Amino acid sequence: MLDYYSRIGAQIKVARDAKKMTLKELGKRVGISESMAHRYEKGNIRGFKTDRLSQIADALGVSAEWIVGWEGQTDENRTLDISGLSDSEIEKIEDYIRYIEWQRGKA
Repeated sequence: MLDYYSRIGAQIKVARDAKKMTLKELGKRVGISESMAHRYEKGNIRGFKTDRLSQIADALGVSAEWIVGWEGQTDENRTLDISGLSDSEIEKIEDYIRYIEWQRGKA
């Protein structure tokens, strides 16, 4: 079973492959190196900033919600399995949720 960051990385790879985009091109669009893009895709970056996730999503033409696996859920009382995440990782997820709400004008 993939951990949280590996699942995000797998979603990044799916979107990148669908766009027929190289890691080098993704890195250039996001403003990071090819090797850093590879590390995101492999799930080797832990606790990355939410704005970086948004930049990657924009470069790939998908939503950040899709990358983290939230898009497409229909249950209004969605849950996210956070077992195994540290307090600081959970705080970053909460920060990202606030960021999305702010973007939508709900905050």
